[in-house]
Amino acid sequence: MASERALDAMGQVLRSGASHKTVASVDWTVLKPIWEARRRRPFLLNMGAASPATNGGATSRARLLSELKALPAERRFDTLVQRIQGEVGRILGFAPTDLPPVDRGFFQMGMTSQMSVELRNVLQRGLEKELPASLAFDHPTVLALAKRLAGSVTAVDIPLPTVAAAPVQKSAPVASDLGDLSARLAQVTELSDDEVERLIAQKLS
Repeated sequence: MASERALDAMGQVLRSGASHKTVASVDWTVLKPIWEARRRRPFLLNMGAASPATNGGATSRARLLSELKALPAERRFDTLVQRIQGEVGRILGFAPTDLPPVDRGFFQMGMTSQMSVELRNVLQRGLEKELPASLAFDHPTVLALAKRLAGSVTAVDIPLPTVAAAPVQKSAPVASDLGDLSARLAQVTELSDDEVERLIAQKLS
């Protein structure tokens, strides 16, 4: 219905004092998380239930949590990143051999709110852990999402990769620097004004 016609119809209903009821078939497991991705909606508080952490459709997919537990600790984070890459690529329609970059934003690559809910649900089932509906909004890259999950999944230890610290270059002793400076100042004071000007001109040239 066009906006003007809809507003006119609504005005007629309000002026008449009549009440109307509408019955609709709504899949709240899909619609509610999308509407509440950013914040809770009081209107939806008692409408539908939260998306279940597991469902029958997950039986055909290997449990991510079980896979991570079976791996050595040092391989778990990389595996988690690869699995998230695969799910993001599948949801966004990437080719199986063309994984999305780990540092590129989900929504820059075309992810929608419904896709973000699907990603949350898949990871929720795989890790057997309740995850917030805003997960992809708050951590919108593969790497950021992997770090967030690694730190919040308590059923298995997923250590983050360690980054080697850059070698610290040792500076020359302060006493030596001061000694060199004193020696240079002493040499300058022994020169005449003409000699100093000549040296400055040589440096500038």
